[in-house]
Amino acid sequence: KVRPAHVIHNAVALRERGLPIRYVQLDDGYQARLGDWLTMSPAFSSGLSTLAGEIRAAGFVPGIWLAPFLVQRGSEIEKHRRSWLLRDVDGQLRPLGYHPIWGLRDGFIYALDPSHPEVQSFLEGTFSALCTLGFDYFKIDFLSAGLREGRRFSTEKTNVESYREALGRIRTAIGDRFLVGCGAPLLPSVGICD
Repeated sequence: KVRPAHVIHNAVALRERGLPIRYVQLDDGYQARLGDWLTMSPAFSSGLSTLAGEIRAAGFVPGIWLAPFLVQRGSEIEKHRRSWLLRDVDGQLRPLGYHPIWGLRDGFIYALDPSHPEVQSFLEGTFSALCTLGFDYFKIDFLSAGLREGRRFSTEKTNVESYREALGRIRTAIGDRFLVGCGAPLLPSVGICD
């Protein structure tokens, strides 16, 4: 239930207290659904660029949270790009899990297939767009979903190779901006995440 006003209120409070903080990060709740990172929830109808600008005006580096390998039931990807979703080894599409905060019906989540070239292009395009909107710090979460076992688009690469390739596309998109890996398998993330 986050609102832009909450983020700005906190940024102003941090500035007024003179705390040695550099980043202010927008966390989960701005997006319409997981996977639809550039489609805003109704509360963020003013857009992310405005909020990033206000965070910067308050004296901080704007940051944003994403779970790049997760897709929520009811998202545009789940509805229109089902070939991007990782299937179980038997070929069946099954949810990776359930998260009640994301809704009773729509709390089911799926994993993107990081070996799929269209998924890699989608990730690079999403992160490039977020850079253009003014974000210079990225917390990417639930990264272990990128290593989920299943039937992948590419059978020539291991899970780790596909994961690193997809993370590399994110790194390419953001350049030298700060990248925090959360819920991340450590060794496969070394050299890409900060």
